[in-house]
Amino acid sequence: EAAGVAVRKAGLHMGYHNHDHEFRTLENQRPYDVLTQNTTGLNVHLEDDLFWVVNGGADPVHEVYKTYPRVLQYHVKDRKPDGTMVNPGEGAIDFGNIFRRTWHAGVQEYIIEHDQPSDPMKFAKVGYDYLANLRF
Repeated sequence: EAAGVAVRKAGLHMGYHNHDHEFRTLENQRPYDVLTQNTTGLNVHLEDDLFWVVNGGADPVHEVYKTYPRVLQYHVKDRKPDGTMVNPGEGAIDFGNIFRRTWHAGVQEYIIEHDQPSDPMKFAKVGYDYLANLRF
């Protein structure tokens, strides 16, 4: 929290981008809960990477409600049921349902993402088209 205060006082914003391990219990608690319970939205906003939330066994909708209204960005990264990363709209994550159930005016960005796209330009187009045409 102290780092978040210093960053805010400098006129900047601190965001936290999760991975899957933050949602797995360690010593009877989840690291994500420790982080969110010991920081405030004033000093640290959240960037929910939906691939990693699902991969960590958590429900993205539930996580947004627990931390409302701190999620300002969604990382839109899709996965097949076996955990394979794929382009947005080609996997099993129901982004329309997640966005419809968690929409709030504070969300600023939907960031398409793929850690190792085979064709980055095709991925950018597919991701853009997917989000532009997603109805929620």
